[in-house]
Amino acid sequence: YLTDSRVTPSLNKVSTLFVAPQCANGYTSGTMGFANTYGDVQIDCSNIHVGI
Repeated sequence: YLTDSRVTPSLNKVSTLFVAPQCANGYTSGTMGFANTYGDVQIDCSNIHVGI
């Protein structure tokens, strides 16, 4: 689930926080994707953090 998204205008960046839902059997799998309506948006893959 998307839980938070914020814009930092001075850096011209958007930070987004995703949190996985609670799963009945303790795990799940799937795909997380991004889409935008503007052609000039780039995803900075060098700034990705994952945790459990």
